[in-house]
Amino acid sequence: MSMEDVVAEEQAAGVIAVIGDGYQGHGPYRTVGQGEQPLHDPLTEFIVPLAPEADEDGNWVQGYEVRSMSAGDIEQALQADKARLMAAATARRRAAEAGGLTLADGKRLGTSIEDQNRITGLVANAEIAGLVSLDFKSESGWITLSVGDLHTAAAAMVTHVQACFSAERKHHEAIAALQNRADAARYDIEAGWPI
Repeated sequence: MSMEDVVAEEQAAGVIAVIGDGYQGHGPYRTVGQGEQPLHDPLTEFIVPLAPEADEDGNWVQGYEVRSMSAGDIEQALQADKARLMAAATARRRAAEAGGLTLADGKRLGTSIEDQNRITGLVANAEIAGLVSLDFKSESGWITLSVGDLHTAAAAMVTHVQACFSAERKHHEAIAALQNRADAARYDIEAGWPI
């Protein structure tokens, strides 16, 4: 039984749902304080609210108990863990892809989608236009590139972008192969990215 099912079942049985410090107002309502939540293993257990009970001073306190997740709950949570990790790998790839690269001569070149499109357009059209060199604004500042230098920069950019996608693919494949939530919790999303 999922946590949502347990909560729905207990609400149907008349258990008061408590938000924050409870409700203090007119009528038969009582202020319900938050009790201490028990320690639990979030990979295989969840905390379930119990019906509020009066303590020795007559104050109403929300109690909790730990319940083990069913095999189905654990599998569903593992799939959610995998989806979260894959989304994180994709976000990490986007950051690495757009993070730029350093050419052999030490100049920094942007690698965002806009930068990739600009270089592609220059490579495709420089020779057609009869240009032998181009002024280009890199992350390092203004540079002059020969058509050969432009091809070298484009090749470096393509290699960088491909390395980012290859790293993302390896992460997605490794994440898909995870067998349990403990492995998912230990998974290192930062490993294996191009610098």
